[in-house]
Amino acid sequence: MVKKVVNAYYAHKSNLKELMEKTSCYDLAKFVEDAEEAGYDFTIVKYDRGAVTLLKSSDWDTANEPLVDVAYRWAPDMWYNEDGTLATPKTMKNGRQIYHNKWQFVSDDYTGFDIEEAKERTKTWNAIPGIEKIKNKIGNKTYWIDLLKENNIPL
Repeated sequence: MVKKVVNAYYAHKSNLKELMEKTSCYDLAKFVEDAEEAGYDFTIVKYDRGAVTLLKSSDWDTANEPLVDVAYRWAPDMWYNEDGTLATPKTMKNGRQIYHNKWQFVSDDYTGFDIEEAKERTKTWNAIPGIEKIKNKIGNKTYWIDLLKENNIPL
């Protein structure tokens, strides 16, 4: 699957083909390959109206809601320098943002984690009373941990 949030599309790097189909941006494959060759370590590819962000999540396969460690962002139409080399991205260290519904980022045959278990996890936290009113806050790690504790849901 590919996760869509407003105008942005997110996919695990193993699911790049589906991301390219959803966005009609077939240049992503070469760009991602070039970024890997340049040494950028990432887990997730975000595409947002021409901007590309490569996001590292070191606990992607092990955490229920993985953490964003660092993000490398290239502005629209600024992926490469005039000489064809990869442009320098804006780098943002994070450590506070988490991802929910990680099963939405991967293909159905992804084996890094149990997809069905991840879907059940989504159902569990979506049953928290009033969750719809606070979904804009749950991407923050500290807020999320407190919310889970209040509702007796394991991390």
